[in-house]
Amino acid sequence: MGFKKNPAFFFFWLFALFISFWSAFHSVTAAEAVKKHEIVFLLDVSYSMNTTDAEKLAPDCLEEILYTLPSNYMVGLVTYGSDVQAVKPVDAGREQVSAALRQVNYSGYTNAGAGLERALGLFQDSTADKTVILLSDGEIMLDNPAATQVSGEQFNRAMQAAAQRGIRVLPVVIGDPGNVPQANIYTVANRQGMVFQVDDAAQLSGVAKKILYEVFGIAKIAVSSGDLQTDTLNVRLPLAHSDSINEAKILLTSTGPLGNIGAGYTAHSGEVLNGKRFAAVLLRRPQSEAVEIRFGAVGDRYIQANLILDMMTASVQAEVKYTGPGQPGKKLAEVRLIPVSTANPGLQLLQDPYFEGKPVQVTADGQEIAAMVEKGAVRFLLPADSARSVAVKVRYEDLGINLIAPDKTYVEITQPAGYGKMLAVIAALVMAIAALVWWRRRTPEPAAPPPPASCYEYAGKLKIYVTKTPDDSDVAPMEYNLYRHFRKEEISLGAILENCGLPFFLAGAYKILFSPGANKALVLTNKSDCTVLKNRDLLVKDHSCLVYLHERIHITFEDERSELILEYKNVKPSERH
Repeated sequence: MGFKKNPAFFFFWLFALFISFWSAFHSVTAAEAVKKHEIVFLLDVSYSMNTTDAEKLAPDCLEEILYTLPSNYMVGLVTYGSDVQAVKPVDAGREQVSAALRQVNYSGYTNAGAGLERALGLFQDSTADKTVILLSDGEIMLDNPAATQVSGEQFNRAMQAAAQRGIRVLPVVIGDPGNVPQANIYTVANRQGMVFQVDDAAQLSGVAKKILYEVFGIAKIAVSSGDLQTDTLNVRLPLAHSDSINEAKILLTSTGPLGNIGAGYTAHSGEVLNGKRFAAVLLRRPQSEAVEIRFGAVGDRYIQANLILDMMTASVQAEVKYTGPGQPGKKLAEVRLIPVSTANPGLQLLQDPYFEGKPVQVTADGQEIAAMVEKGAVRFLLPADSARSVAVKVRYEDLGINLIAPDKTYVEITQPAGYGKMLAVIAALVMAIAALVWWRRRTPEPAAPPPPASCYEYAGKLKIYVTKTPDDSDVAPMEYNLYRHFRKEEISLGAILENCGLPFFLAGAYKILFSPGANKALVLTNKSDCTVLKNRDLLVKDHSCLVYLHERIHITFEDERSELILEYKNVKPSERH
């Protein structure tokens, strides 16, 4: 078969040759081991804590942290009063640590020096990231001044030893520093690093969230903003393919007692854990996307719900393709990092519509680089002017997931032989292909018509209540009459808010879209990373739902702070003109 008789064959041959030069990805990677973390909870159980923490919310706070951490965090426990009491090594298992926290009684004096010294002795893995979370009312006090001084000096030496060994100590102190005796943990701890201080034990859950999400960088997805008014919360897991999820956790925290929690789900196994002011629904290897959580009457409590997705343990494959010059004289390498399950190497953990097109930050060559997920891979460019090994660190938490993977992936940038000649061949091939395409398509194809507008008309109006703003300012309720929007095409929430005169920008609002539907309904489409709830059902990204008259939509925007409520109402005859 000749080229003249079948130009398509000629095109195929040229394209195949072009691909062999241009698109040859090759794997050139070596990865570190998965990063391990060891944490020791150090809890003051002295008699003075009866006054500071009458409801025993301090152990409850630690248990909230315990069950939110991913599986590559090992947790131990030391409690201290007049001396060290309960001790659980970091490999004891979370059930044993939880049981010990629930058996805490406050009694005796406060020997913080002995407690911290014992906590430092529990760390086992020299390569692990090590942290002590110390929770106390701040006192160091024994039955006589000499013993108190010895404990204070012991605490000081232990803090210095922790700094020398690279162990991070996070003191969480309840109460006013001015009300504790002269011997206390404030002075030493403030010199060594950060101190979390709260006036009241009821604020400890907020500290737990800061430690989890800001210090440890645990990724979470907001499910509820705290204004629950019913006894049921429906949560949908955002991933289309649940086989890549090792564990899904739904963490509920409350400003009041939280009990009688039940859940309906489909998973390989699961359990519901109840604390005093938190509950955790743990789903191991979930089999479906829908989870229903039931609890008692809400009352005046403020309940928040966060979804924590722990993915399967991963190894990372790297592929490199040399793409030719970028800026004048600059050669580039396109790098694709592909996390795959260590248990099932054929399972690419980011091969899901939820991740497609999401931005993610990587660090390479000592610089922050903007990357993007594309077809299951984290894709970005590196300069290829010199041969070298590049350590790449990916912030997988930017994707809203916790991925247990090597902390760094090493990518080898090489100098391909005959680079200049190859570029010349590629350029010639590109020109030949362009000429062939021009020859075969001398008559341009008509452009595709724009998508037709909806066949329905807008019917009602939107009542808009901005409940939280970026600067905590108050915004009066607003109203947008959709009936007067005579055109049938879709309109964004951002455009509606702009027309209403909202004085600030809400991240993601222009990606929340409305169009008219049948029976006076609104078609709501979420193309944003906002948390959009209809009747406590989560509307995930790139999905749509129908909103009928008198229904409400709760939206938490991409800054995870700003919130509003939309209420779809009918219009009076006088409002139709």
